[in-house]
Amino acid sequence: MSDFKTLKGLFIKHRSSDPSNLIEGEIWYNTTTQTLKVAPTISAWASTPALNTGRHLGAGGGATSNASLMTGGIASGPSATANSEEYDGSSWTEGSNLPTATDGAAFFGIQTAAIAAEGRQPAANAGTQVSYSYDGTSWTATPNTGTASRNAAGGGVQTAGVIFGGYDGPTGVQNKTIEWDGSSWTSGNNMNNPRESHAGAGVSQTAALSMGGNPSPNTAAETYDGTNWTAITSLPVARAEARGATGPSSAALISGSPNITNFWNGSSWSTLSGTLGTARSSNQMSGISTNALLFSGNPLSTATEEYTVATTARSVDTT
Repeated sequence: MSDFKTLKGLFIKHRSSDPSNLIEGEIWYNTTTQTLKVAPTISAWASTPALNTGRHLGAGGGATSNASLMTGGIASGPSATANSEEYDGSSWTEGSNLPTATDGAAFFGIQTAAIAAEGRQPAANAGTQVSYSYDGTSWTATPNTGTASRNAAGGGVQTAGVIFGGYDGPTGVQNKTIEWDGSSWTSGNNMNNPRESHAGAGVSQTAALSMGGNPSPNTAAETYDGTNWTAITSLPVARAEARGATGPSSAALISGSPNITNFWNGSSWSTLSGTLGTARSSNQMSGISTNALLFSGNPLSTATEEYTVATTARSVDTT
């Protein structure tokens, strides 16, 4: 029978205690506990404190999971809400409301510097052109986008962002692209695939990502370089109402509708271990691919879950 030395050309390290800085795939023998140990990377979703106001089709995100922002959405029946909440890693706190109750708005930015644009308002059921800027304390009206829609997606930062796609009653599903430079909106080149209720990611106006959405659950995905949209490898699973995604365009995470989680590394998709505890669609996400927060959703939900990826020590059964 071959041993580890014969197979790998290495001896298994003997340690009196488990190392404090684990390396994925590391193997060692703990001489104190007399156990063979290995360090796999484990990823999972876990429940965290819930939103104060349940909603879906809201707008939200954030650069880190412990500095997230949620605003607007449908809070009961068909009614939109203006409610905003901030998450600090331990609880959600009521913040300043949007100037007008809105659902289906596009979002980009962080908790203290964000843009929420377009969406459906009670007096304009087909979609609006409004946009609002958030400074961490209050929302302020900014110039209109110039194209009315709801259920568009976004990417970038408060001073250099982009929104794309959407739906408007008179025109149907859209493939529009509109760039924000911090003071005004400018039309860009159209997407390859018209869509709405899709997921958007990206922390730069010149590196955005669009995934899934309607019409019908689809697997289409494409990236924006600041000038053109380019189709990329399709999602592993079709997603409708797939608004929950986060991260840069080269390391993006998407989950919800369905409740499995996919990761895009800039060239290919993978399906990650761990499923959402509460299946939902029309949710929002914040953070990065190794530590993300997912919140809200349809059916109407206050549920918040945190995704973590960690390298941990595990004993090996040698019997």
